[in-house]
This record gives sequence, C-alpha cells and structure tokens, in this order.
Amino acid sequence: MKRPVFSIQIVLILIFGTVFTGCESSAQKEFEANEQMHKSSRRHEAMRNDTNQTVPEVVSDREWEAFRTNADKRLKDNEILLTNLRMKIRSTGKKSDMIFEKWINIFEQKNKFLKERIIVYPEVQGDWESFQSEFNKELDELYKSLKDMDDGKKGR
Repeated sequence: MKRPVFSIQIVLILIFGTVFTGCESSAQKEFEANEQMHKSSRRHEAMRNDTNQTVPEVVSDREWEAFRTNADKRLKDNEILLTNLRMKIRSTGKKSDMIFEKWINIFEQKNKFLKERIIVYPEVQGDWESFQSEFNKELDELYKSLKDMDDGKKGR
C-alpha cells in the first residue's frame, strides 16, 4: 500500500521538476537573446555615432594606445565607484534607496556602452577628433554624475 503512494510522489516530483526547469531554461534563453540583441544594437549605434562621411583622420598606433589605456583606467574608476555605491545602498537597506539603485543601473549601462565604443572604434575608424572629444565628454559627464551621487550618499 505504501509503495504506490511513494511511486506517485516520485512521479509528481519528476513532473514538477521538469516543468520548472523547462520554464527557467526558456526564460534564461530569452534573456540571453535580448541581451545579445541589445549589445548588437549598441554596437550599431556606436558605429553610426563614430562614423563620418568625410575621409577619416588616421590615428597613430601610439596615440590610440595611450588614449585606450587612459580610457580603460577611467572606466575602471567608474566601475569602482559603482561598486562602492552599490555597497552603500545595500548596507543601509532603505526602501528609498531603490531609486539610487535604478540610477546605478543606468550609469552602469552607460559605462558598458562606453567600453563597447572603445572596442568598436578600431573596426570603424571614424573621425578621430570627434570620437575622442565625444568620448571624453561622455566619460567626464558619467564620472561627475557618479561622484555627485557618491557625495550625496555620504551626506545621508
């Protein structure tokens, strides 16, 4: 008598396990597909922003390497600020900090976008001067926003 009940329980566990595992797998696949599509659209956007109709100025390898190294360092600094801000928000546990969490996510996406622009530029080779000035301007604005947010969190 106990044996059929035990068998039914095992069958039910297997069915539920299969259903829930299947749902998670398709959701994960959908998330990854959306993320891949998002990255692709960002690359195309970066290409459109960096491409100019005139003959592009060729940047020397030395100048490009110096620019890329400096940009990578500044992007890493932004990542450190983002991490510190996340830790400050998590340590307080206030519900009002959800707004800050959303801003952190937005800033994190901007930082990733700037990283992608650095990766894509050698393939596109648009107008060097405009790329350099636009990139530095966006990076400066992002850093300033992060510092302002960090200063605001210190005052709380």
